[in-house]
Amino acid sequence: MPPAPIDVRRGSKPSVAESEGRDTGAVHSVLHRASLTGRVEDEGGQGLVGAKVVFEYAGPETGPAATTDADGRFGLSSPLPDGPLDLVARTTDGRFAVLRGVFAGDTNCLIKVADAPQIRGRVSTPEGQGIPGAEVALRSYQQGEHASRTTSTLTDAEGLYALRGTALLPGEAGAVFLDVNAEGFAPSRDDLARWGELRRFRPDDVLEHDVLLGRGRRLSGRVVMDLDDRPGAGADVVLHRRLGSGVHRIVDEHGITRTQSSPLGPEVLMRTVADEDGRFCLDGVPRESDARDDHRYILEAGVDGHPRAGMEVPPGGYLDIELRVLPGIRLTGRVLDPTGEALTGAWVSLRVRTARMVWIQINGSFSGECGLENAWSPGKGEGNLRALSDPDGRFAFPPVPAPVLNSS
Repeated sequence: MPPAPIDVRRGSKPSVAESEGRDTGAVHSVLHRASLTGRVEDEGGQGLVGAKVVFEYAGPETGPAATTDADGRFGLSSPLPDGPLDLVARTTDGRFAVLRGVFAGDTNCLIKVADAPQIRGRVSTPEGQGIPGAEVALRSYQQGEHASRTTSTLTDAEGLYALRGTALLPGEAGAVFLDVNAEGFAPSRDDLARWGELRRFRPDDVLEHDVLLGRGRRLSGRVVMDLDDRPGAGADVVLHRRLGSGVHRIVDEHGITRTQSSPLGPEVLMRTVADEDGRFCLDGVPRESDARDDHRYILEAGVDGHPRAGMEVPPGGYLDIELRVLPGIRLTGRVLDPTGEALTGAWVSLRVRTARMVWIQINGSFSGECGLENAWSPGKGEGNLRALSDPDGRFAFPPVPAPVLNSS
């Protein structure tokens, strides 16, 4: 006799998961206490050890997950959503594949992972001098994801590099970028698969791609704590770059032009640690002439136990920037099913919905909204927080700016 499903419906308690109502009524999500098993293998039928298997809705780091054994086999036994579902397998070398239309309780799900193409080239200055030790990273983003699948390497003494990287699946919307970073140089990002012009290279293809890096500028400043100007010693200082609009026009497989949101979250350009006086310095910041019109640059500072402070900065070098880190509050809670039983291992996501609203997901199902008393809005892909419920169903998020939450 199959296990009874847990029907998780809309309610007033913030710990009760639900899905958003559509059209004529609410659509209720059902979590099944069931298992799902299968195998991840390459095109030759060889099992792939260490591959991570998750549900596509959950993203790369959330939701029920499993890791394949020495034979490539995996099993998922957490409370699973009602199907059909899509399974994503990511190998240890950055390749991935998607198996669509599986259900809780399915066995022997087979996920085939194709070989990755090779990309090679040279990183040099505009004068033709090779740059040794530059980091070259190939990042592919599937539509709807904020995290990338990344393969990286370092250039040799002549500035040469070679790597095998992931490509998009046939007909899949997304983006593929080659990011290059070297100390003292402005970072580079080349678009290898533009929206509406996606290409999937065959495993035996070799893509030749050279990169030129120009000298960057300097950005420096100080991190201070609270309102008494204490130095933010040891603060983690990060410069992000992201697309400004976040919206693109693409042509789908039927030749229809449509608009969709970018899957890209902020890209980390460079980071450093503030000294004992809270001062920091970043070299190699892109010059004004190197920046694209749709790029935005965000400077952030983080100190343990405090929300991250951030500000938008124009491209180019700047001196004496001040980042003030203020106290925050912690959001905690408990995940229960309708009978009051604690749900262990549930992923709870706190996401910014608008400038004054946040919404909470539990294992991919909508849970509720809270109003924001201020205009805290890091933006899509930047304000997402995740927590995993413990054996008693309890969870806790890192500090967020205060005051923010006002029960609605």
